[in-house]
This record gives sequence, structure tokens and C-alpha cells, in this order.
Amino acid sequence: MRLNKQKGKLVLLRGAGSVAAILLICCFVVRVIPFARAESANAALLSARLVLPGESESAADAASSLPEDSDSAFEEKAESAILPDPEAQLGEPAASESETSSADSQPETQPDPEKGKTYPIIETVVGGGTQYGNLFIKTDSGMELPDFTEELASDPDVSVAVDGSPTVLLYHTHTSEAYMESDSTFYYESMKSRSDDPSRTVVAVGDAIAKALEEAGIGVIHDTTVHDTTYTGSYARSEQTVREYMEKYPGIEITIDIHRDGLETADQEKMKPTVEIDGNKAAQIMIMSGCDADGSLNFSDWKYNLRFALQIQNRMTARYGELMRPLYFCDRNYNMHLSHGSILVEFGTDANAVSEAVYSGTLFGKGLAEEILALADES
Repeated sequence: MRLNKQKGKLVLLRGAGSVAAILLICCFVVRVIPFARAESANAALLSARLVLPGESESAADAASSLPEDSDSAFEEKAESAILPDPEAQLGEPAASESETSSADSQPETQPDPEKGKTYPIIETVVGGGTQYGNLFIKTDSGMELPDFTEELASDPDVSVAVDGSPTVLLYHTHTSEAYMESDSTFYYESMKSRSDDPSRTVVAVGDAIAKALEEAGIGVIHDTTVHDTTYTGSYARSEQTVREYMEKYPGIEITIDIHRDGLETADQEKMKPTVEIDGNKAAQIMIMSGCDADGSLNFSDWKYNLRFALQIQNRMTARYGELMRPLYFCDRNYNMHLSHGSILVEFGTDANAVSEAVYSGTLFGKGLAEEILALADES
């Protein structure tokens, strides 16, 4: 079921066919990383930055400093951009689209000169990191790393009841993060990476995940509240939303903050992490799991979240292979302190077609359902 919290009231919209009309105001986080392309022996160095509300895309690209007006020390740390990852790696370009893919995802190959300047979109597969068994993990923690193999072998602290009552909460800290309307090999300089149309944003991905969970008999709430009316305070606002739901529905133990990434080179090429699953293009997925290196994030029990994240990563990798980017382990909170089953998941980038991200949402929902049912059997 989809919920939208507005003016202090919870509005319940039931059924897969329900639609919530909402206003989405823009807040787009662009993360950029170093990458290696098969076509070039020289990797381009990328820098990390944020696009702030009210700031043009081009102005933000020129900026190099982070905002210093966060509501609290926690939020200043939590909402910082991810720094460039020296382990980041982009592999060979992904396989070409199968003829079985939907018509709306066919690439737009000819730019319209009247629409302005264009830049390339590079379709690729993001890999790299350090291998632990069947998993790859990238780290940016500033602390001694845990034994990931040992944590994977440890049981998550998540107790779920598969009786139709709400167990999973899906929500969006940056609700307006958007995708391309269709598959393309280029984008226009004037392209907006945020939208007030939920059919183009991470909200559509959340709908796909919720549908897959509902079909498996798992109780799920998909909250579509707009938390990014301004950049500053977005995580504090989404935290309040999550707390309200957890108080109203005590059975919620899994909370998933659904985002999309942004990868761009210094030459303004946008990277489109994509794989082919069962003949259809799917946007690559990245799970983020945080920690608390210096004890300042109120997140002392982060290992429980890591165990849950590793279980999902392991199951999804076994089922879908390179659909999963390496799990990203970092010294961040991102509201993961709210439950031992709280994670943040990125679906594709702003260069992916929305159909690709939605398809990945469906696949992720199926894998998550399998993991939840397995946990229910063990409890």
C-alpha cells in the first residue's frame, strides 16, 4: 500500500492501482567517482559535489564545497557527498538491448539541434571493490574494517511476521530524484535530473518493489512524502516520517530509503550502469551500509544493519549477478540507526531510463521477498 504523509495526517491509499498525487520539489545529489573505460587507457578523475535546491545544474557542477548550514552535526555528516572512491571501476560497456525490451526504452539516437547542446551517455557495468566470497564490497569508513565474511555468516537481528501486517517501510529522502524518460545515448544540456512527476522518479521504483512484496504476501507500506523541498534537513524530515510509521505499526522492522545515483565525468559524460536480465535492460543497484567510526552518529549497533545488507547483497548476487554493484560500506548514518533492518539502496543513475530502474525495482522486490520469507522461517 502507498502512503503519503501531508500536513501531519497519514492518508492511506490501498491497492496496486492507487495513485497518489503529490508535489515533488527538487533536491538532487550527484556523486561522481573515478572510472576506467575500456575504450581509453587513461581514467578520468572525477570530483564529488552536491546540487543544492535552487541552484542550476551548471552552477553546481562548478562548485566544490559542501553546505555548512545543516541543522545538526549529525546531519552535516550524514548529508555530505560521498568522496571519490579510488577503488571505483567501470567495466566493459553493457550488452546491447534485446529486441524483447519495451518500446519506450529504445535509444533516441538522433539529437534535435533545436533542443540545444548534447553530451554522451555511456552505458557500462560498474564493478570493482574487494571480493569476499561471492560478494564485492567498496569501503570508505575511516576505521578498521569488520570481518565481512564473519558478518555475512551471522544472523540479522530482524524478526518478521508474514501475516499481511506491515513489516517493510519503503520511503524516499530525496523523493524528486528522476530518470530519463526513455533509453538514450545522449542527454541535452538543459536536462533536469529532478521531477515533480512520480512516474519518472524513485517513487516509481518504490511502487515496483512494493508490488513484488505484496505479491509474495508481505505487508509493505510505500511512503511517498516529499522530504526534499530543501536539501538541508531532508534526512531529518524523512527520519521523522519513519519514526511515525514505526510507532503506528510496531511490526515494521525493515526500512528502505530508495534513491538513485548520479555518475558524471569531468567531460560531462553521464554514466549509465546497466545490465541485461532475462532479455531486458536493468539499472544496476547499489546497497549502502553505514557505520559509526568515531561514535558521533548514534549508530553503535551498525553491525546488525551490515549483516542484513550483506544477506540481501548475497541473495541478489546469487540470483542476478552483476545487477548488483559492489556493496558500499561507509562512515555514514543515513537513518540506518532507526532499526536493525534499515538500509539505503540506489537504483541506477539519472542517465538510466525510468523503465530500467523500475524493472530493477521489481527484481529487487522479488529478491527482498525471498530474504524476508527465509528470515520468517528461521524466526
